[in-house]
Amino acid sequence: MLRIGPARSERLQWSSPIEPPKSCKQSIVSLPWLSFSHEARETPRRLPSLNALKAFEAAARHESFTRAAEELFVTQGAVSHQVKALELELGVKLF
Repeated sequence: MLRIGPARSERLQWSSPIEPPKSCKQSIVSLPWLSFSHEARETPRRLPSLNALKAFEAAARHESFTRAAEELFVTQGAVSHQVKALELELGVKLF
């Protein structure tokens, strides 16, 4: 824990038994709820398209791309395309 005294001229003092690092190879600030680093991080995973999820859900429920298309007021090919795109995005064969 870092303590700051009331006087401006007073130096910052560490009130913890852990000593501050003497030298650092890279700049890192780490808190239990927050972390910053100069290292490259993985980009967060995006959520799948809502239309693709709707098409998949309808096709799975009806067990038919044609009936899913009728429900969603699109063509059977559009449902097929959305499901294929979802499979590619997730990297999993859904049907």
